[in-house]
Amino acid sequence: MREIIILNEPYALVKYIYDLRTVSVLWKGQLTKDHYEYAFSVANNFFDKHQLPVHTFLSDIRHCTVNQEVRNWLVSYAVLQVIKKGVKRIAVVFDGSLFKKYYLNIILHSTRKFKIPFMFFRNDDEALNWIQSFTNQTKEQQVSSMSESYD
Repeated sequence: MREIIILNEPYALVKYIYDLRTVSVLWKGQLTKDHYEYAFSVANNFFDKHQLPVHTFLSDIRHCTVNQEVRNWLVSYAVLQVIKKGVKRIAVVFDGSLFKKYYLNIILHSTRKFKIPFMFFRNDDEALNWIQSFTNQTKEQQVSSMSESYD
């Protein structure tokens, strides 16, 4: 898969995966609200500048700790912003801990009103396969509509 690194800091690795139209963020360490805000800001500026579509937001939180302030900011601001940018689905890779599951359920509950898929995974491969399934569906729909128009 072709990808570009947008941000590489001790607390976050942010990449864009071209084939999947996906922003992938690997969060690392003890995160602050400033870390999250900066990573989102850099990514947002990159996409605005290059006019790239973003259909999926993939967040890997296996190697980080997220405090209450960050969770509140994510629920009240960040999720809304990525959806406004055109994100159609959100995938989260996490370690299965009860604490992170509780945190993810809070975010899941807050995103239900947007009616977008929000899925949890235990590893990257599962998440990327799920994301790829949407890409495959789109390709199949394009081929199907092309063949229908020639019938």
